[in-house]
Amino acid sequence: MKRIVCLLLCLVMALTTLAASAAEYYSSEPEKLLRQFIRGSGIKGTLVITAEGKTQWVKDLTQMNGVELQLRALDSKQGLQYRLYAEEDDQMTCMTEIVGDTKTAYLTSDFLMGKVYTFPAADGLLSALLDLGQKNTNWLTLAENILLVQQDTFETKWTPELTSALDAIDAWLSPYLSTETFEKDGQTYVATQYEIPVAAFKSQLKAVLPFILKNTSLMELLTAQASDEQAALYLQPTYQVWYEQQIDALPLEGNISLERTTDLKGTQVGILLDLPVYDKKSGLKEISIWYQGDDMELDVFFNDRTVQFTASTDASKTTNGALRVMREEGESFSVGYMMTYTKATTTDEKSRNHEEYDWQISYESDLSHLDPLDPARESYAEIEPGKLHINGHFYSKNGDTNAVTATLEVEWATEDDHVTGVLTLKSASPWQFPEMPDGDTQDISLLTDEARAELLNDWYQNGLAALSVYADLGEATMTDLPEVVVLGGES
Repeated sequence: MKRIVCLLLCLVMALTTLAASAAEYYSSEPEKLLRQFIRGSGIKGTLVITAEGKTQWVKDLTQMNGVELQLRALDSKQGLQYRLYAEEDDQMTCMTEIVGDTKTAYLTSDFLMGKVYTFPAADGLLSALLDLGQKNTNWLTLAENILLVQQDTFETKWTPELTSALDAIDAWLSPYLSTETFEKDGQTYVATQYEIPVAAFKSQLKAVLPFILKNTSLMELLTAQASDEQAALYLQPTYQVWYEQQIDALPLEGNISLERTTDLKGTQVGILLDLPVYDKKSGLKEISIWYQGDDMELDVFFNDRTVQFTASTDASKTTNGALRVMREEGESFSVGYMMTYTKATTTDEKSRNHEEYDWQISYESDLSHLDPLDPARESYAEIEPGKLHINGHFYSKNGDTNAVTATLEVEWATEDDHVTGVLTLKSASPWQFPEMPDGDTQDISLLTDEARAELLNDWYQNGLAALSVYADLGEATMTDLPEVVVLGGES
């Protein structure tokens, strides 16, 4: 609960996309690999895709059969570089690269006829191509970083700085609190409900601004979650008026609802959160999250459709659920799935820790949420049954700086199609950034929707054609990744 309240306190400080936490602690090999990358280590890897089938996009992928693509990734406070290419006689071919400094990223590719495209480095290529409109105002990453702070660290460093504010917020919340006792299946439960008007929520955020901005210890904790440049730009006590403007602009309308259900011993058995989030461009109106024990449901409401995801896990650790897009007009779809998940950990004779994750998923059309005679069933697309298998193997020696090696295998199959992909990754010591491209450039954000779609189509079609020719020349040379040491650690 303290962390949720802390998020309310710090929400105004999270109005920008911030770098992920660089905490030294890691709880799994995948997290260790991610944190090494966040702290500036490079990633080297390969990608092999094999496909056969009748669906057009699967036929397209068959042109990549026999090709091994090389992957390089480096992203730090100094800049970024992502490179995907094939090798022929130790020479790079069929290359696509994103390289940039902390402000501007450049996209070049052998498949884009020599053109150079730019986009803001903080937004990311996906945001630029899809025009997601984030423009460096996403607050979720800082919230995630606060939630990822280890419990003992939060209690010893954050709580003392927040105690007076937490007490004040508890007093502020009391008028919005109500409780209800009810019986279910012979058990007595207590529902604690908060119904907070958005206007009151925004006013309270602005009221605690001086506390945050004048608390140097708390500001240091927040600054630790940001890059130097972002902290200098966004975590400034002199920006109070700007912060207040950003609070007023938060896309919330109506009431924020939180309901927490406990048994008579105080054990939490369920929680429901309704956020009246709106977005004019997408038509987003509300997000509702509910979970109880091993069951959960997420509903996202738009003007013209509702997106729903459900999951329920039984004693055998098998999860059943559905993903639905229900439209008021036009075609809807509903897919039911069954998923099993296992994790195994071992240590080998070289004292390397191994973690293997395995997901088996089967899916098919599922209209169980509709009455058998409901005419709406006619508006749902028929989904061909399929199976998806994902296996991830990660290993490294103990120590935060020792390189992590990973292999991710994905297999998807239906009656007519079969696609497999094998991705290998290994953390590596960082390398020198290349020079930025020179000459004429074109800003992706200034392109029309049609021009962005044409850019993606050109890259896709030209890339498949080039890789097809490359594959016909013979199998790509298999390149073993070197046993590298990350920042002084052992492989």
